[in-house]
Amino acid sequence: MHVRFAVLLTLALAALPAAGQIAIPISGSSTQNFDGIGTSATATLSASWKADKQSAARTLGTFSAAVTATERQGGANLSSAASNGIYNFGSGTTTTGPDRAIGFLSSSGGTQSGNLYAQLQNNSGTALTGLTITYDVEKYRNGSNAAGFRFQMFY
Repeated sequence: MHVRFAVLLTLALAALPAAGQIAIPISGSSTQNFDGIGTSATATLSASWKADKQSAARTLGTFSAAVTATERQGGANLSSAASNGIYNFGSGTTTTGPDRAIGFLSSSGGTQSGNLYAQLQNNSGTALTGLTITYDVEKYRNGSNAAGFRFQMFY
């Protein structure tokens, strides 16, 4: 199986208040880890987060059309015959590791791009003069892709 992997992190800066958005702190920081979603294959993502999979490489979907749960679970010993899709990955060699991450498994016959979205809201009443966003990416498996692997962030 030919494996491709791409993650796009999209941050939607909303202009109007809405339920479920991550409040942007004026000072300090806000962090998100996914350890609390549990080990289920169909784990519900943390509030304000969504994911989708696209059948064309390097394709961005939309926050409104994305889903709020993973489809599969996996760990470091993911089978070479594992199905493509949106994964709830666990640390260690099994699917039950306590350190959780949202990820994607791609193949030439299915998912080509995986997108992870967060919706942010400035509800401070003060204009933002800057915003610093950091994220970590981990790649597992020995997939090959002549075009290389790409991790992008859009806002």
